[in-house]
Amino acid sequence: MNPSIDIQSDHVAMSIILDAMGNRANEILKTGNVDYFRIGQILDFLHNYTDNLHYAKEERILFPAVKDENKPWIAKIINNLVREHILARQYIKEIDNNLNDCLAGHTYSLHNLASVMLKYVELEKNHIKVEDEIVMPLFKRLIDTNKLEGFKFEFKEMPDKKIDQLKYLEYYRLINILSTENIYGFKPGK
Repeated sequence: MNPSIDIQSDHVAMSIILDAMGNRANEILKTGNVDYFRIGQILDFLHNYTDNLHYAKEERILFPAVKDENKPWIAKIINNLVREHILARQYIKEIDNNLNDCLAGHTYSLHNLASVMLKYVELEKNHIKVEDEIVMPLFKRLIDTNKLEGFKFEFKEMPDKKIDQLKYLEYYRLINILSTENIYGFKPGK
C-alpha cells in the first residue's frame, strides 16, 4: 500500500463523516432534534479511526518523515498540524460531555453540542486541506524509494494493531450509509 494513497483515502472517509456531523449539528440548531444513534456512531469513528489510527499514522510516520528535511517553514506547518490534533481531541471531549448532558435530559447542552460539533468539522476540514495541498506533495517528493518501502510496511501493519477487521467493516458500512445520506440529502429520524 502506498502511504500517500492510504492517508488520502482516510481523508476521503473522514470528509464523509465530517459532512454528516455538520448535517447533524445543523439539524440540532434548526429543530432541536438530536440523532443520538448516528452521532454516537460518528463519535465512535472519530475516537477510534481518526484519533487512534489516522492521527497515529501522521504523528508517528508521515509528519516525522516530512519534518526531517529541517526546513523551518515545513517544521512550522507540521507543528501546527500536531497542535490541531490536540485541539481536535479537546473538541471531541467537549462533544462527548455535551452529548452525555443531553442524554441526561439537560436540553441547555443542545446548542453547545451543535456548536462544538461545527467547530470540530471546520477545524478538521481545514486540517485535511493543508495536509492534502501541502504535506502530501512534500511527502511524495521528499521520500526516496528505500524509505517508501519502510513506510509501506509501517502503514500496512498499523491498522491491524489499532482496529480489528470487524470494526473496519462497520466503519466502511457507516461511511457508505453517510455518503448516501450526504448525496441524497440528510433525512432526520433515519
